[in-house]
Amino acid sequence: MRRHSIRGQSNGGTAYGLLRSTLTEALADAAFAPLARQGLWLEFGVYDAMSTNLTSRYLAQVPGVGLEATVEGFDTFTGLPEPWLSFPAGSFSWASLNRGEMPPVQRRVRLHKGLFKDTVGAFLRSQPAERPVAWVSVDCDLEAGARDALAMLGARLRPGTRLHLHELLTFHDNTLGRVMVSANSNVAVAQLLSGKVPPLSDEARALHAWLESLPVGVELELLPVASYEHQAASLVVRRVCSPLTGFCSIGAEPDEWWRRHSTA
Repeated sequence: MRRHSIRGQSNGGTAYGLLRSTLTEALADAAFAPLARQGLWLEFGVYDAMSTNLTSRYLAQVPGVGLEATVEGFDTFTGLPEPWLSFPAGSFSWASLNRGEMPPVQRRVRLHKGLFKDTVGAFLRSQPAERPVAWVSVDCDLEAGARDALAMLGARLRPGTRLHLHELLTFHDNTLGRVMVSANSNVAVAQLLSGKVPPLSDEARALHAWLESLPVGVELELLPVASYEHQAASLVVRRVCSPLTGFCSIGAEPDEWWRRHSTA
């Protein structure tokens, strides 16, 4: 039986402060550099592109990164497709601000307009199948959107992949121990990410469902900072384990390993 784990403790920070801290930590990690150079940088939920442009400035600092490297931003730019909490459908619409169809972005940003289910697959099919994901930011609020964003990324996960979720944590005072989450269990994110206090965030439910659906076991570490004002949190993939052989990749060289060990 494959198993997933999330470990760590969260505290401190602000939403974009956490994003900056996570990007700074990633760039300081020498083991992340090869993945950062070769891998995809994806943002789901762009709105005004503030975080997308910020991320692109960090991408430009990766040692040896090519001039063609970009942060790929996905959004409808017409706001929420359905209500979320107290926000009606259409909230967070860039188009409604009458500033153009999409927000202005820096050179290392490329935007994809439309629902994730209509745009992400087409984009990934345009990329080499072995190209990994280096960075994923999810800020789309809705469970359905977060599920669609994550659904096709499993085969591209590698040790070192960073996941930044803007509304992952329901409360800021989570204290997380090392908890194992089996793929056929419901223990998971309710205890893991909300301190056993419901309701779970939409993104937490989407993360749980995604982990359950993966054909491999994944160990995530919750990085030790989160936001007081928001529910942002950042995780890093530490291990990817084959359900067939039990072998776990913990290094930065897993492409050949993935082809040999991970079949659905």
